[in-house]
Amino acid sequence: MGLLLVLCLLWGMLPWQAAAAEEPAFYGTLTAREGKDGDAVDLILSYDGSLGKIGTFLVEIQYDGDRFQYQRVRESATLQAGVTTTAASPGRVATVYTAFPHEDALELPEESLTYRFQLLEGAAPGEADFQVAVYDIVDLTPVYLGHDTSQTLTYTVLEPPSGDATLRSLLPETGELVPDFSPDRLTYHLTVPYEVKQLTFLAEPAPGASCRVNRKNLGSGGSETEFRFTVTAEDGETKQEYTVLVYREEKAESSPTPTPTPAPSQEPEETPTPAPSQEPEGTPTPAPSEEPEGTPTPAPSEEPEGTPSPAPSEE
Repeated sequence: MGLLLVLCLLWGMLPWQAAAAEEPAFYGTLTAREGKDGDAVDLILSYDGSLGKIGTFLVEIQYDGDRFQYQRVRESATLQAGVTTTAASPGRVATVYTAFPHEDALELPEESLTYRFQLLEGAAPGEADFQVAVYDIVDLTPVYLGHDTSQTLTYTVLEPPSGDATLRSLLPETGELVPDFSPDRLTYHLTVPYEVKQLTFLAEPAPGASCRVNRKNLGSGGSETEFRFTVTAEDGETKQEYTVLVYREEKAESSPTPTPTPAPSQEPEETPTPAPSQEPEGTPTPAPSEEPEGTPTPAPSEEPEGTPSPAPSEE
């Protein structure tokens, strides 16, 4: 009895051992290799045409029923011409195909069956396997053709989308926030000079989140403008708003520019009073010139002799 049981078990394993030495005629592919809550993935089972006409085959897919939900199967036009029956239970789905009539048997390469699965909400992150088996492949004779398939397709369940809608930092291009920024504080004040007309911020949201600001223009001088930063978390639903009240200073009244008082010119250097010139050395009074030696009065010339003085004329 024990020997018979062993023989039965060995016989049951033979097709799978043969499959290891034969190229599979059927193979499965996934349309995505990873996903998160609510995502759908298709498992496509294709026939490569290497075995010619096929009259019957069976497909069994085992999957993680805690992470996925089976939704439906779509058959190719060739399989729709025959008889295809699919049954499903959590974690398992199976299909049996029988050609009818025989001339419409599966023969050419094609995507034969497409199974759709959807990730359940809150599915545990990590790797999840789809075990695909195709066996009892028979032609129209019917003759068993072998080439049974056993294949593992791995799908990665990603971490659920984050609900973090905080800012990690918020930095204005001008001025400083009051009080200092903290992700848990939602309201701030900021003062900027009158000359600033527009204001931008460098905002860093949590990973996967996005941030949108309502404006960039400031109001008139002396007014306060509200900047609102709306942060949307990665999950697309969780939101949080930060507010910065920006005060723009008033325009300073321009006062007339005072005429600069000229710097006092330097006192002119005192012109030194000239020292009284020395009395010119007196021009020496010329000594009275010596009386020129008198030119000797010429002695009256002697009356020339012989020239008698005229006698006085008589009255």
